[in-house]
Amino acid sequence: MSIPYLLQLSTDNAELQSQLEMFGLIGGSTYAVVFALFAASLVGMWKLFVKAGKPGWAAIVPLYNDAVLVEICGLPATYKYYLWASIILIPAMLGCFGVFIIAGIIVRYFMLRVLLASFGRPNEPLNVVGALLFPYVTYLSIGFGSDTYLGVQAAAVAAAPKLPWFGQSADAAAPVAAPASSVPTMSGSAPSENSDKPNNENPVQ
Repeated sequence: MSIPYLLQLSTDNAELQSQLEMFGLIGGSTYAVVFALFAASLVGMWKLFVKAGKPGWAAIVPLYNDAVLVEICGLPATYKYYLWASIILIPAMLGCFGVFIIAGIIVRYFMLRVLLASFGRPNEPLNVVGALLFPYVTYLSIGFGSDTYLGVQAAAVAAAPKLPWFGQSADAAAPVAAPASSVPTMSGSAPSENSDKPNNENPVQ
């Protein structure tokens, strides 16, 4: 090998090594930022759970934390099933199960909409999309902010769509209203047989 070739080879190796070091630095920084945001989201969720009267440790348990969020919002249990399916089937996102990923995002949108209302925050679409894209900001601001848990907001829950599960609608679990004939009167006495007849015994003078 000639000396110029060796010098050129050495220069190419040095440049390649510097590029690899740069990519490694960028990749390491990216992982560090993602981990920091994920940790911030868990810390904020922990404080949010405590405010809502739930155990804070539930925030660090995968899948169970989504079930607790559904309970805080007062939504039907079908919501947590869709959220679980969307997380478990992430490896199959490009396959036929990718529809569950999209369904999970839509379900989480409506859950966050009810969650914001439960803490007295405006739940317009723009605010909900922001909470969906930046959950770490939402959980931290609610958990460490002055927001108070207002309980289940019936109006927000009623506005959320009913989700089918195994062919059953969430409406099927709703209590059936009692017929009007079975509702007792204020006096507690049954109507008399002649109650529907006009009273002519004491005509008006």
